[in-house]
Amino acid sequence: MYCKVNAPGTTQFDSQNKYQEMTRTSGSFDNSRDKFEEFIFENSGNTVLADGSYFNTFQIKIVMLSSDPAYVPYLRDLRVIALEDF
Repeated sequence: MYCKVNAPGTTQFDSQNKYQEMTRTSGSFDNSRDKFEEFIFENSGNTVLADGSYFNTFQIKIVMLSSDPAYVPYLRDLRVIALEDF
């Protein structure tokens, strides 16, 4: 999973704002389609902007890979919440 953040007061993500890879801190992958899994990711990059402010909007990019073509990754009922780390 990758994310990028946007400064308060801006509505567009500019081309210099690059995606940063996030680190999975909990959750495990399972091939069962009936099982709910919760994953927690932390941003390995810095979410404090150059002017010292924190972000107010964010985008995520999810890259789904599979080592077995018989099991295609999929998402269902995706919820994304950004929390400020203290």
